[in-house]
Amino acid sequence: MYKSDLHCHTIDVSKCADLALEEMIENYIKYGYSTMVITDHFSSATFEDKHSLTWSEKCDFYVSGYKRAKEIANGRITVILGMEYRNIYTANDYLVYGVTEEFLKKHNKSDEDNTLNMHLKDFCEIVHENGMLIYQAHPFRNGIKVVNPQYLHGIETQNTHPRIDSRNDIAALWAKKFNLPGIAGSDCHKKQDAGTSAILTEYKIEKIEDLLYILKNNLYKIL
Repeated sequence: MYKSDLHCHTIDVSKCADLALEEMIENYIKYGYSTMVITDHFSSATFEDKHSLTWSEKCDFYVSGYKRAKEIANGRITVILGMEYRNIYTANDYLVYGVTEEFLKKHNKSDEDNTLNMHLKDFCEIVHENGMLIYQAHPFRNGIKVVNPQYLHGIETQNTHPRIDSRNDIAALWAKKFNLPGIAGSDCHKKQDAGTSAILTEYKIEKIEDLLYILKNNLYKIL
């Protein structure tokens, strides 16, 4: 079985991360992972000190952590681009899979016309239209509110961030109640977070299309 972490942050983009990217990659290789998904925060806080940049340049900055991780990995572990999305209206976070640079630039053109200003329903419509998947991350942490399950493809039912109680047991019950698939991720920010959670797959995830296929068809188990 192949191990993949669906929720990882880079120090390059996520301000709350403090694990050197080189060490992060080496740890995941050492722990036997085949794939890691870079889900840096895509929120107003990510760009609060980037006022001088155009939105195209902001999008370039957003993918810089993913690109450097891929370069460091150099084929030894698969690195895939994802997103942890948060709009300006709530503290809710959503893991989005299938994200591309083209998608980011197409839907984030100006300070007025960008996905951070969208209500969740509108953002989810774009996600669905583009064949992407969206899961609510850690929905039962303090300050987070559950949303209409019809907007979602699933729930993060196992988040192993050791410094915040994600109440994974309640998340799993919520997912079961609405017949939503659960996913798992480490929410890696620091050295001790790496390799603490994974999905297991019979087939190796080597590109975005593989990840989407496996998630859509529930071809995985939670470690």
